[in-house]
Amino acid sequence: MDKDLQNQASRCAGDVAVGACLSEFPHDKLADLKQTVYVISDLHLGGEAANDQSPGFQICGEASQKLLVDFLEWVATQRRADHDIHLVVNGDSVDFLAEKPFAAFTVDENEAERKLEAIFDRTRAVWDGFQNVAGSGAQVTFTLGNHDLELTLPGPRRLLRDTLGPGRVDFLFDNEALRIGSVLIEHGNRYDGWNAVNHDSLRRVRSALSRGEKPENFPAPPGSRLVVEVMNDLKRKYRFIDLLKPEQESVVPLLVALEPATLAKIARVRQYRKQALAVRYADDGRPEDSEMIAARRATVTREKQSEDKAASIALAAGVDLDQIGMGAVAAGLLDRWRAATDGDKRQAEVRLAYEALQQWLGPHFTAFDTQLEDETYLLPARTSLRNGFDTVIYGHTHLVKRLSPLGANDLYLNTGTWAELMAVPRAILLDNEDDAKRQLEEFLDDLAANKLDKWKRLLPTFAKIEMDGTKTVTRDVYLYQGRGEYNSLTNGRLVPSDS
Repeated sequence: MDKDLQNQASRCAGDVAVGACLSEFPHDKLADLKQTVYVISDLHLGGEAANDQSPGFQICGEASQKLLVDFLEWVATQRRADHDIHLVVNGDSVDFLAEKPFAAFTVDENEAERKLEAIFDRTRAVWDGFQNVAGSGAQVTFTLGNHDLELTLPGPRRLLRDTLGPGRVDFLFDNEALRIGSVLIEHGNRYDGWNAVNHDSLRRVRSALSRGEKPENFPAPPGSRLVVEVMNDLKRKYRFIDLLKPEQESVVPLLVALEPATLAKIARVRQYRKQALAVRYADDGRPEDSEMIAARRATVTREKQSEDKAASIALAAGVDLDQIGMGAVAAGLLDRWRAATDGDKRQAEVRLAYEALQQWLGPHFTAFDTQLEDETYLLPARTSLRNGFDTVIYGHTHLVKRLSPLGANDLYLNTGTWAELMAVPRAILLDNEDDAKRQLEEFLDDLAANKLDKWKRLLPTFAKIEMDGTKTVTRDVYLYQGRGEYNSLTNGRLVPSDS
């Protein structure tokens, strides 16, 4: 970097109005700066904490928030006169679906603003941390996910900007991805049919609200409807239910195993899904319908297999399928487990739980392998890599990944989540059926007693990219340990439970 630019950068490093100061830099000179880009995603700040009277809906709990504040404090110290910092919060920073009254999308601007203010009040230390990063002179960019769509509304958007304070702060929405040199960063829900977003409709809602007009109804993604209309009800009894990822058709048998009456709601959810999937896709995974964001639809075969498995599990649990949806009451898994007084009954429940987990995790448990990714995301990632990017970074799935889909010089990363994860018994992940069933007994005992701490884990991961101008020098994904310490992830399956 030339001396004049370095002197100006040095002055800006101590300038209160850092954003204004840096805006005076010539654009071509900014490209010469060395910088480190940090990417985090899926913080899911929101929801009330659990207490004795309520399970709560907070999945980024106290421990997660404390570590996140530590991370932000560390990032705020990294900027130097000759080295810029860019922090990217890649979607689902807050979680409107966890705020009461529950709604798949809060179209009322005042209500959405009230929910966001409640989130800020409960997680104030985190937002103070973001202010510190921006105040250090670093660039801070928020992208949009699928649990934080209300951030695009005029009122919540103003509140977000006011809360972040002055500095180089940006917020991307309307299906805009972030491009930094040859690095492409986006949340990833664009490629998940359960969380397809109709951005044309969302723009029309914003347009009406900005003029004080009554907005049209917004077709919320089916994944959001699944959370609000199915999973939130189960949360009152099964405190871990919102930690289950991914939220797609493979989770349906597990929900039915927990509460057979859930089967009555599947048809309604399926209708929402069909609406979202009535879109056309190019062979490379990109949506061809201009108003929608989605990717390859799940095959009819996979959906039918999931629904058939759900029905068979409900039948095995003693449910009269003809009576489902007609007021029939069926005991849930934990009620049946508590009532199981002999070994045969307990083993029957273990078998049902094992089958449901098998369907959820998939036959090869690829979800927990850092080097294996679903084609739903790999297909568009390959397309972007072929289009000239050397690094593609998604979030959304809560599952950290690192792999090279095309060759040694390209890299696909997923930054995982800072929310809690539910750790299923270790043997489930290791494909050991006998051991898995033995561990499932302990798992079900703890769930029945609401002892979840043993099975919840934090895997706070972030991507770090070193840039020399627009050139990518290094990039990887790491596990944050605290106090500026972090470790590289080992390749292969993550087994966060030692059970």
